[in-house]
Amino acid sequence: MLSSSKLSKPRRAAAVALASVLGLSALAACSSGQASEAAESGLTPLKIIVAPVHFEPAYIADRMGFFEDHGLDVSVQPGADAQANFAQALSGDVDIVTTSWTVMATSNAEGVPVTAIASNGYISAESKGSGVLVRPDSGITSVADLAGKTIGVQGVRSGSDLAVLLAAEDAGTDPDSLVQVALPFPAMQAALESGQVDAVMAVDPFFSQIAGAGMENLGNMQAQFTPDVPSTVWATTDNWLAENEESAEKFAAAMEDAVAYYEDPANLEEVRAITAEISQTDIDKVTKVLPTISVAFKRQAASDNLSALSRLGYLTKEVTFEDMVWDRAPMN
Repeated sequence: MLSSSKLSKPRRAAAVALASVLGLSALAACSSGQASEAAESGLTPLKIIVAPVHFEPAYIADRMGFFEDHGLDVSVQPGADAQANFAQALSGDVDIVTTSWTVMATSNAEGVPVTAIASNGYISAESKGSGVLVRPDSGITSVADLAGKTIGVQGVRSGSDLAVLLAAEDAGTDPDSLVQVALPFPAMQAALESGQVDAVMAVDPFFSQIAGAGMENLGNMQAQFTPDVPSTVWATTDNWLAENEESAEKFAAAMEDAVAYYEDPANLEEVRAITAEISQTDIDKVTKVLPTISVAFKRQAASDNLSALSRLGYLTKEVTFEDMVWDRAPMN
């Protein structure tokens, strides 16, 4: 059963209010035609949206039949940044979305009725697939040099910036002195090369592409300061989850199968081909060191991260792991 805090009437009312503010009406999970087709097949229809990163397992689950194996008929749609994906879940346009852990935390602190049902991408202490990149002629050689400089991040206070702020804090630099600019990952290389920004915080496949273009890496702050923390998660609204717990469990199980396939070295080239196709990148530029993905949450690391978010002023009130994550979600 879900905790009472996840199903409280005030939070349900908040969802309705927020949808109203957005000017969006709650929609059915899929069209009547799709629902009828799914019913005939005996599968439960779902609509999901993926992010520009960590999308591979969703497409693997779709193409390899893992969703069907678990009784689901899933429509996978490409999405945008964490906030935009979130809005589509709140509007009822889709059922489950990829969003960022930090957006989940800030939204929960504001009383938005959403729950993470599974982890997705996470930061590995051994990962080399992310970093802060600068032009070789920038004169920036350390995090301390970023004071007063502009740094492109996937989303301001979306989580992609947290490791850089923690690194600045560790270096004795005021985190607020870094000027953040929201940039989608595909636009980061051009913005950096043109001087629109002084640095970018990038993750693979984009990190490897930008580094390969001759940009210099100040270091993997994510691996150093936020190891084992979820970066992206699968989330849904409390109302949807209350009515579809079985479907949520099936979805998580299908994603576990997909992640196992994703991690099998024998499937590396197939996974790289999916990355190239979906990100519209030349496969020769796709890294052979895949981003780390896990459906299971690492509870302690996630809890420690929430404490850091609170200390750095991301959260309007304290949020706990139990406030954010479904009690049936896979755990490590």
